[in-house]
Amino acid sequence: MNRSLTHIVICLLLFLACTEPFDFEYDEVDKGKVVIDGYLTDELMIHRIRVSESTRLGDFNGIEARYIEDATVNLIDDQGVMMSFSHRESGEYYSDQPIQAEIGRSYSLNVTLKDGRVFTSDAESLQTEQMEPMDIRYEVGEREVLLNGRILSQEALILSNQMTKSNGDRYYQWVIEEYFIKESDAAPVRTIEEEANLPDTAALRFCYVKDFAEPDLYIKQDIYNTAIEGDQYNQFLKYIALDSRWEFEFVIVVRQLMLDRDSFLFWEEINALSNNSGGLFDPTPYSISGNVTQQNGNAQALGYFGVYKTELSRVFLTLSDLNLVETYPPCLLTPSPRPQPCANCRLWLYDENFANNKPDWWR
Repeated sequence: MNRSLTHIVICLLLFLACTEPFDFEYDEVDKGKVVIDGYLTDELMIHRIRVSESTRLGDFNGIEARYIEDATVNLIDDQGVMMSFSHRESGEYYSDQPIQAEIGRSYSLNVTLKDGRVFTSDAESLQTEQMEPMDIRYEVGEREVLLNGRILSQEALILSNQMTKSNGDRYYQWVIEEYFIKESDAAPVRTIEEEANLPDTAALRFCYVKDFAEPDLYIKQDIYNTAIEGDQYNQFLKYIALDSRWEFEFVIVVRQLMLDRDSFLFWEEINALSNNSGGLFDPTPYSISGNVTQQNGNAQALGYFGVYKTELSRVFLTLSDLNLVETYPPCLLTPSPRPQPCANCRLWLYDENFANNKPDWWR
């Protein structure tokens, strides 16, 4: 999916087989192309669909995403059961209740725009093959970063997944989220436990937050080979900076999605386009196939709706777990008549700020 996954797909289509895939051509971009992405998994949870449209940036040689916030978004299964989604922000629509895909059922995404255009995906189903279990590994290492024209080494956590070669081709995508505890040093001196029952209007010192995801796409094609079936290898996933976010507890949430071949090829093309031309919406003759089409006109959409098996892994870490010790400077107030996040962690802007409402899954 920095509004994560927003500039690879807007950000992997803006945060995601075809019987007759369409080709999305990057001509006449000033007319705008609808971008729809999202997926349904077999995990019972709130799911997300993103809807946007590409628009020309005046005289600038490029285009950006315009979030569509007034669409009607529904999932419909093969028995006609409808699951509705409601808009929250930035073109992101969330299911009105926790939902999940079931084996043997098929699901189609339906998006109706305010101007009457209707976009529908192909009917998609869970694969029947067994997913290889995740085995998340991590170690402290270094990565090279470009800073002010110089290449520097930076200490980082190297996140990987130990994989086992299976008896068939497998296609994977990993969705990685980062959570931590944010402290506002100028707030009243209280413990996390003391803040648990404070009213919503009270300034908080500690907040549980979810960081913005980086616009990176983590995919893997694992091809079957009888000569190496059963062998294990480490699949690199991500470098995670060791910074002030680690002052207390840091949580890494990894979802492993098992894709089908068509959806993998779609995301592989998105990844190649992003790496080669600098962005999904840069003018280019590149052509991409998706599974979302317009039902009442000749306009085309760029997008893919998938139905995937998933496996979830959460890693809870502190710097002491990594044998590291670090002292971070306090958050300092700056002169301003406006409320300061250093005095109230509710004011820190992250992808999600749970304030003092600790997520149920947080140990």
